[in-house]
This record gives sequence, C-alpha cells and structure tokens, in this order.
Amino acid sequence: MLKFALYAVIVLVVALLGSIFASRNETEIALDLFLIQPIFLSVGLWVLLSFSIGCFVAWLISWPSHVALKIKNKNQSRKLKNQQEELLRLKGEPAKGN
Repeated sequence: MLKFALYAVIVLVVALLGSIFASRNETEIALDLFLIQPIFLSVGLWVLLSFSIGCFVAWLISWPSHVALKIKNKNQSRKLKNQQEELLRLKGEPAKGN
C-alpha cells in the first residue's frame, strides 16, 4: 500500500510540474509527418508527449524481465519450501500441514 501511495504522489508531482511546464511554453510548432497534415501543438505539449511516450516505451522494455524475475522468484520459493519440508521429514519431525 505504501509503494502504491508513493507512486501516486510521484505521478501527481510529475503531472503538476508537466502542466506548469506546458503552460509556460505556449509557442506553437508544427510536426510535419510525411503522409499526414502538419500537427500544431505547443512546445511544452510536444516535450511532455515525447517524455510520456519515452516512459511508456521504457516500461514496455523492462516489463518482460520483471515478469521473468517474478516467475523465477516464485519457483525458487516453491523449491525452498519443498527442501525445508524434506529436511524436516528426514530429521524425523512431522512437517507442518501433515
């Protein structure tokens, strides 16, 4: 719960700073894509948009390794539990849950 609250506070602070940045940089520039009409937005919005896309891409890149580590951790925990139960059984003590 504390981790979620910390993330929420960080997101709110970044959003507040981003909105202040966007409001102070109102000069419009156009992004001319080859097949699409030029898109006119303020400099602040272009910077915030590119920052947001960069954060999202970085999260997408790091997500598979995060999932792999969680799976590995779960497997290690299961192995440790089995080894502890086997050790207790070999010592002659009844294992918990039996």
